Amino acid sequence: MTDNEAAAPVEHRRDPTVKVNVQLPDKFNFEKPETWERWIRRFERYRIASGVVNNTQENQVNTLVFAMGDQCEDIIHARQIPETSYQGVKTALDQYFGLRKNVIAERAMFNKLKQGSHEAMDTYINRIYRASENCEYGDLRDELIRDRLVVGLPELSLLY
Repeated sequence: MTDNEAAAPVEHRRDPTVKVNVQLPDKFNFEKPETWERWIRRFERYRIASGVVNNTQENQVNTLVFAMGDQCEDIIHARQIPETSYQGVKTALDQYFGLRKNVIAERAMFNKLKQGSHEAMDTYINRIYRASENCEYGDLRDELIRDRLVVGLPELSLLY
């Protein structure tokens, strides 16, 4: 294979007319509503990558409901959420799952984080960032992440 042959697929992938089959994210776990923000971010990436974002509002809503699973239907009907716009349904679900966020509990879990004895630093840092998402720290978030990172290290003596 020549260099030109190897480069061709890369250029082909940049062609906006080429459709890519993108797999739906896993169904939403309704037993863990605290994962909503993370799940919907993943779905938004799917929506863009698959081209669903360019479809009708009805199709976008149906794709979201299908991707989430049967319990989403129950929530939409019980709360009488109009299915006329994707953003409207998403906002209603944001509010529904946001009601279950307990900031005090989220902060307590964040403040208990410690690096595992065999945990890679990258993994530990990512875990801290994910845990801080629901703490509503505002402008203090970066400083508190830094502090948790340092305090959670197993060997504080290495810092002095």
